[in-house]
Amino acid sequence: GDRAKFGLTIPEIINVIDQFRDANLLDSFQLLHFHVGSQISAINVIKDAIQEASRIYVELGLLGANMKYLDVGGGLAVDYDGSQTNFYASKNYNMQNYANDIVAELQDACAENNLSVPTLISESGRAIASHQSVLIFDILSVSEVNSIPPELPEEGDSQLISYLWETCQLINQENYQELYHDAAQFKEEAISRFNLGILSIRERAKAEQLYWACCQKVLDITRKQEYVPDELEDLEKIMASIYYINLSVFQSAPDCWAINQLFPIMPIHRLDEEPNRRAILADLTCDSDGKIDSFIDLRDVKSILELHSLQAGQPYYLGMFLNGAYQEIMGNLHNLFGDTNAVHIQLTPKGYKIKHIVKGDTMDEVLVYVQYDTEDMIERIRQRCERALEEKQISLTESQKLLQTYEKSLSKYTYLCS
Repeated sequence: GDRAKFGLTIPEIINVIDQFRDANLLDSFQLLHFHVGSQISAINVIKDAIQEASRIYVELGLLGANMKYLDVGGGLAVDYDGSQTNFYASKNYNMQNYANDIVAELQDACAENNLSVPTLISESGRAIASHQSVLIFDILSVSEVNSIPPELPEEGDSQLISYLWETCQLINQENYQELYHDAAQFKEEAISRFNLGILSIRERAKAEQLYWACCQKVLDITRKQEYVPDELEDLEKIMASIYYINLSVFQSAPDCWAINQLFPIMPIHRLDEEPNRRAILADLTCDSDGKIDSFIDLRDVKSILELHSLQAGQPYYLGMFLNGAYQEIMGNLHNLFGDTNAVHIQLTPKGYKIKHIVKGDTMDEVLVYVQYDTEDMIERIRQRCERALEEKQISLTESQKLLQTYEKSLSKYTYLCS
């Protein structure tokens, strides 16, 4: 395209051809390469690109270049959401369509001009690599919205608490939208009164809990409705549980954060149980952007993911699929979370076998990446322990335990282990 980052314009190509001719090197001019971008979801973009590229290829041959190769670059998309549409997380064509359109267009152009068809080269890295990796991670804990209404308002509570209580009791299919507005107004008024010193902190807590109880009742009703008013569509996300995941989005799925890439995410076990929670995912980092709150859906992007309740003492694992392209190599050390453990698996006629296990980064390794000397760090702690011993702030046993724990922690995995 005009003013693109890469490549030559048509006038520049002609200039190169002339330079090659003047240097008697036209026989060495053998390849045309173009690149239309990454994750091209619409086949018409590819059709237009190969039509133009075919014409350029033919014209170069007619100008005397010894054309033998055409590199069609990348762009072959991955159908992340399964919708088979031209949505950015999908594609409205398959591999055969892609190949047919490229080969047919070029073959026709060459035949019309009595030129030999070239060797075709593709750089479809995403389409090849995406399917080769799955990221498995566990859930550490869950944060739920407390939507259980408190007991009846007590004597002495603000009248606002009574209004919210009555609103919560009256919500039904006929008035849920109106009373949702009332509840939201009462909540805002409660915050305002609290900030002015009129409402106590206990009363504010009751007001907020009653508001969430109202939201839950409204949400339960809207889930059964064919049509949900626009202003209530966000309730599902607002009321979603937060599942804390044992990974860093910035390290293992940077495209989720950087370009809102959608990856298929789902539980990898308990698949015979119907999910009973709607959730978003939050990672280990201290960054508020370290979350995943957009998920694939056939018709749109979902703001929640259907998951199961955690079972006491039992791990719960999710898988992120189709993330084999770019994620690991572009991941960064935000909050010093390093590379994850990796297992290389090879399919065999009898099933599969584990070829390699690659250990993820340890704490001392990531500290070295940011120019910290772990030996020096240990020595500093040892010296501080010596001073604390001299000043009788800790015992010898405590000093030894502290130093041993510190040294041992530096050799551990950067993620949480059970």
